[in-house]
Amino acid sequence: MSAMDGANKAEPEPQVEIVLVTGGDDLILLKTLLVEYGEAFDHQLCFDAFEEELASLPHPYLGDDGALFLAKVDGASAGCVALKRISKKKAEMKRLFVREGFRGHALGRRLTEAAADAARERGFAILRVETVPTTMGVAEALYRQLGFEANGKAGNDAIAIYDLAL
Repeated sequence: MSAMDGANKAEPEPQVEIVLVTGGDDLILLKTLLVEYGEAFDHQLCFDAFEEELASLPHPYLGDDGALFLAKVDGASAGCVALKRISKKKAEMKRLFVREGFRGHALGRRLTEAAADAARERGFAILRVETVPTTMGVAEALYRQLGFEANGKAGNDAIAIYDLAL
C-alpha cells in the first residue's frame, strides 16, 4: 500500500447519540456540562437561581413536565439541553450548550430538535426559548433557522424571547 492510499481514506464519521437523561452517570455528566455552560457565559442574566437548579436536578425536567438530553460523540459528553413546562400548553427550552471541541457536528441543531420532539410528545403547542443575542448569537441564528419566531423581550432588553409553534 502506498502513502497515497492512506491519504485518500476519509476519517470515520463520529458516532453521535442524543440520550434522554433521567439519572445515573448521564446525570452526572450533564451536571458537569451545565457547570461549564454557566462558566462560559459568566452566569449572565439568564442564570437566576442557577445553583439551586443544579442542586435539584433532574427536577423540574422530568416526565410530562420536561426532559433532559445529553449529546455524546464517540461516547464522550459533548452537549446538553433541558426542557420544562411553563404553562399547560407551553414549554421552555433551556441550557442549550455544546462543548467547544465538539462544535461543527450539528449538535446544537440535534439537541434543539430533540427538545422540540419531546415537547410535541408531551402535548405542548409552543416551545419557548430565551437567549442573550449579544453573547449567544450562534444559538439565536439556529433558532431562526429552525422556525422560532421573535416574541419580544424578557423583562429587560438584553434577553430575547423566541417561540416555535409545534
